[in-house]
Amino acid sequence: MNKADVLKVMTVLKAAYPNFYRNVGGEEAEGVVNLWMDMFAGDDPVLVMAAVKALIALDEKAFRRISAQSRRVCGNLHSLWK
Repeated sequence: MNKADVLKVMTVLKAAYPNFYRNVGGEEAEGVVNLWMDMFAGDDPVLVMAAVKALIALDEKAFRRISAQSRRVCGNLHSLWK
């Protein structure tokens, strides 16, 4: 993954977890981006983004609970409508 790919992932994470990333900026943000580039250097950005979104969808803690529960209910309703 290159820097542009990581920034796309960070945008998704910031939208999903705004409180966690609220005060991250400057040098700290650059460090986070560099870490992600190192950790996923050989990985397909599409796969990494899919993994991040899957983890968000499965997250049932705190303020993400509603999103994860809604996703589960959608899956249940989808199976009933078939």
